[in-house]
Amino acid sequence: MSSFTIKRINQHLAAMGITFEKVKVPARTDNLMEDMPEGTNHFHVTIGHACEAYSFYYSQGPAHKGLPENADIMYSLIMGISSSDECFEDWCSNYGYDTDSRKAFKIYQAVIEAAANMRRLFSDKKIEELQDLLQVY
Repeated sequence: MSSFTIKRINQHLAAMGITFEKVKVPARTDNLMEDMPEGTNHFHVTIGHACEAYSFYYSQGPAHKGLPENADIMYSLIMGISSSDECFEDWCSNYGYDTDSRKAFKIYQAVIEAAANMRRLFSDKKIEELQDLLQVY
């Protein structure tokens, strides 16, 4: 992904009135990414829009330095919305998880919860606009 495209997406997100607050934290308290490699960066992120907010954890591997781009965060959330309509078995098949894994089910539930929070924060029309914006990502 070119830095120009990321910058353009970040600018568009700001123009849509979407705010991001990112705070680096030493670890996640939700135990979802405990098997990430050493040096993984964890953040507590709050997205704001139209007097509403949604807070969650976001992690990026050790190769990534600095704060995550707003475009990266939003892309992950929009992909989650797209996959939240799948049943657990299909979701596991599409993302390489074992249907017999408790950890996979916990991650699946977190995706469903994140999608519900995004639908609370944004209208269907706004979500569609975000999906269109991020399809080049």
